[in-house]
Amino acid sequence: MQIGKVKNSILKRSVLRQARQTGNDAGASLMRPVLQVGCDAAVLYGGENTETLASTGYGLYPVFTAVNNLAAFGAKAAAAQCCVLLPETAQEDKLRKIIDGLSEDCRQLCMPVSGGHTQVTGAVSEPVVSVTAIGFRPAGTDISSANAKPGQDIVMTKWAGLGGVREIIRLRRDELEAHYRDDVIRRAEGNKSDLSVVKEAALAAQHGVCAMHDVSQGGIFAALWDMAEASHVGMKIDLRAIPVCQEAVEVCELFGLNPYELESCGCLLMTSDAGYDIVELLEKEGVPAAVIGSTTEGKARAIYNRDDVRYLETPKADEIYHFMAKGQLYDGRKD
Repeated sequence: MQIGKVKNSILKRSVLRQARQTGNDAGASLMRPVLQVGCDAAVLYGGENTETLASTGYGLYPVFTAVNNLAAFGAKAAAAQCCVLLPETAQEDKLRKIIDGLSEDCRQLCMPVSGGHTQVTGAVSEPVVSVTAIGFRPAGTDISSANAKPGQDIVMTKWAGLGGVREIIRLRRDELEAHYRDDVIRRAEGNKSDLSVVKEAALAAQHGVCAMHDVSQGGIFAALWDMAEASHVGMKIDLRAIPVCQEAVEVCELFGLNPYELESCGCLLMTSDAGYDIVELLEKEGVPAAVIGSTTEGKARAIYNRDDVRYLETPKADEIYHFMAKGQLYDGRKD
């Protein structure tokens, strides 16, 4: 299999189909997992007043990804469980650096590390980090990436390639400085707080948005596909309406990368009957947003660029894998 997220066809055939066969009647009353493509969190328990949700993050920003998944379900993260697998060649300072990075991200999101697991194993050649975030939302909340309906506006926050460009700058700043001014690099990099969608997800949930999906590996094209797949809708997307930071475009061009298929942690997709009202609301609160298209009946997922039209394909490996050396997905960066 190719590097990156497992292809949707394999995911359906060899993961979701098998996972749905587990469980029992007693557990069914306590768990309502959403086992389908594009749904990245599950309701574990429905009480009288609250529901508990869990989501796992991996990749460049595992803490932010896990928390963003919960936010897109209308939940507030409460704690993180961190799992770190190290190769036999790893030294203690590597573990300390990884944990420091995870802890810093958790502090930024006001979320404690409640536990986890650390292990040295011959099964990996580089550190592997995953984070499971636990959160809560009011009982009966109906927000997920599977709730989009035909005829709604598709809203996107921030800009494509946000997380991936930040990582490229971290790894190749010296090379970039040889081509671009410092101010260009700084604008492309943004702030680490940009990686969180908690603020915009909470605002959208309060104003009637019931379908949201955070954007991460595979970029905006993969997220659009996953949301359409989860909701069984088609899409009409205006490529020119998708926000892309010009400085980020220049970084991608230098390394021959497509920003629309690049890790975009910090972006949020949502659908609404009044998308332009949601954009106005978000921008008043300091969150850049744009209507980039609409949902349709059927399964066609078209992308228009003036008179040209193409169709979304099943998600490919994230562009970051064409750029990064194996094993550099997470090494406890502190920035």
